[in-house]
Amino acid sequence: MVLVSLILVNFGPIGTLIQIVCLIVFITLESRLIGAVLKKVRISFCGRRKNKKD
Repeated sequence: MVLVSLILVNFGPIGTLIQIVCLIVFITLESRLIGAVLKKVRISFCGRRKNKKD
């Protein structure tokens, strides 16, 4: 990802636009992964709480 963005910088304004798009895509993918992990952690944490109550 970083190497591709560095290469695209040489293309001028078009390269910067592509770089911004790549960054947005990367950030959205990262946030989705983090969100999925947090959901799994929440589900397991809630499950443990319910089991402790029983």
